[in-house]
Amino acid sequence: MDFLASLRDGGVEDLVPGPAFSTRLVRLAADLGVTGVRIFDLQIGLCALDGGATEVWTHDRGFVKIPGLVIHDPLTQD
Repeated sequence: MDFLASLRDGGVEDLVPGPAFSTRLVRLAADLGVTGVRIFDLQIGLCALDGGATEVWTHDRGFVKIPGLVIHDPLTQD
């Protein structure tokens, strides 16, 4: 809790899903064929998009690709 509080004190904001998030999540999961544990990637990606992000940095090679969101691995050279 202290760590999260220090982030917020430093100006970091929580990502909050936008309107009709669950409907959009289910629809996009069906469109992209996302199932199982990969749904969590989709939730992260949609929250990022709702928060105005254009890219997500992750070392997860299998992170779900979402239209409008660039996936970047900060541990590799592009």
